[in-house]
Parts: sequence; structure tokens; C-alpha cells
Amino acid sequence: MKLINLKKAIKANQFSYELALRLLRLKRVVIYNLIDGPRSLGQYIKELYNPALNQNSLEHQKKWCERARNEYIDKDHYCVGTSISNESSIGEYSKLSNEVFIPLSKDKVCLEIGCLDGKWSSEIVNNSKISYLCDLDKCVKEVLAKRLLENKIDPSKWQFHEINGLDLNNFKDKSIDFIFSMDSLTRVPKEALLNYISEAVRLMRDENSVAILHIPIVEDKECHKRRFTNINLKELISYLSNLDTIYSIKKSVYRGVLLILKPNKINFNSSKALTQLSITAQSKMPW
Repeated sequence: MKLINLKKAIKANQFSYELALRLLRLKRVVIYNLIDGPRSLGQYIKELYNPALNQNSLEHQKKWCERARNEYIDKDHYCVGTSISNESSIGEYSKLSNEVFIPLSKDKVCLEIGCLDGKWSSEIVNNSKISYLCDLDKCVKEVLAKRLLENKIDPSKWQFHEINGLDLNNFKDKSIDFIFSMDSLTRVPKEALLNYISEAVRLMRDENSVAILHIPIVEDKECHKRRFTNINLKELISYLSNLDTIYSIKKSVYRGVLLILKPNKINFNSSKALTQLSITAQSKMPW
């Protein structure tokens, strides 16, 4: 009899334990969806009273520069994600780098929008003629210097430029061969995102120049879920139609798209590296 009662008690306790776990999980889900989550009512209210809490604001983005400086360990650690060679959660970055970015940057004057702590800079700078690395706060310059030096990259091959988060006015028209931005323009104000697109067009030197910008699209479920900058495909195409450029939009990353820009009346097929984008890291459009 005692053994039977013991078994009943164990079963009852197990049921209570599992019920408690389920209730705890439910509580976390409710709190996340109502208060803490990026699309929660609580988060919207917080941002209403303090716009700097909006992850797509310039104020919030500037804090990433401080974080990059404060969290620097060595050349193999980054404040966001992992190295290009090990990154797989947000795109086949190693293939993009080796088959597209490095060939396009070889012996060219390059400009990176949103360099942060140098994840992509480390791949490009040594291959370029000179690279202009741009971000919102000069505090990341010391991190870039450490990382690039540890990667045995000549300091004369790069310059850091602090930008205002809206344009690239400190660079002259038609002065850059290769312009790129990865993982940075997904969280900027929409006005800034569109400005950077037109600035890239302005800066491209000649028919051999190209710009590749990683941008968000709300039709992409991951972009919508994470509340990336709110721009849809129709808006983007409408804006591009007013610029003196030809463009291609590739689903070569897992969150958002790659916008490839060339000077007007230039054939995309003239570039082997750009053609490679059609078969590199491609997945079906999620919309």
C-alpha cells in the first residue's frame, strides 16, 4: 500500500512540476509579446516616450560603436556575430567575400558604410588600393587599428571617417570604385537608408564602379519580425527609378536583400563577380 501511494505521489509531483514549467514558459511568452519583445506594446510605448530606444534610431546605432570599443578582445572576436569565415546564421558570408567582394575590391578605392569593429574591413582592406572605413563614432577607430594590425594589414591602406548617419558629404563626386555595406543599413532611419543609396550612386567613379548594399525589405519575414527599417519592395523600386543608375536585387543573405548598383547604361554581365552573385548564397525569395 505504501509503495502504491509513493508512486501516486511521484506522478502527482511530476504532473505539478511539468505544469509549473508550462506556466513559466507561458509567462515568459506573454511578457515577451506584451512588454519586452521588439514588436510588443510595451516596446512601442517605451519608444514613444524615449525615441532613442528605437533600435533603428541614430542614437541607438551610435551605441554599437561604444560597445565595439568596450567589448574588443582580439582579432577573432566581434561584438556582433562571428568572423566572415565562420558566419552561417545570416548568410554564406565566406562565399560572398571570396567570390564577390574580394574580386570587386582588388586594387580599388573602396568605401565601407558602417564598418563597426572591422568584420568586413578585415576582408577587404588588404586587397584594396585604399579603403575608407566609415561609421558614426570615431571611438571605433582604435578597435579597427588593433584588429587590422593584428591581421598584419598595412595602416597606410585604410582611413577612418566619422559620418553623420545621413549622408557621405565628406566624399567627392565620382571618387570611389567599390562601395559596400553589410549588416549596418538594416537598422537606420528610412530617410538615411534612401540617402545612402543615392550617395552611392553619386560616388561611383565610372563604368567599372559598383555598390553593394545589404538592406532590409518588409516582405522578408525575418526583417519584419526583427523590426528592421520599414521599407517595402515597391517603395525601393520607386525610389531607384528616379536615380541615374541600373540596379539588381539579390536574395543572397538570409535577412533582407543585396542591392547592387552600377552607373546607368552599364551591363551587369560585364562583371564576373557580379554574375557570381546570381549563384552565390542564393535562396528562394520569401515573399
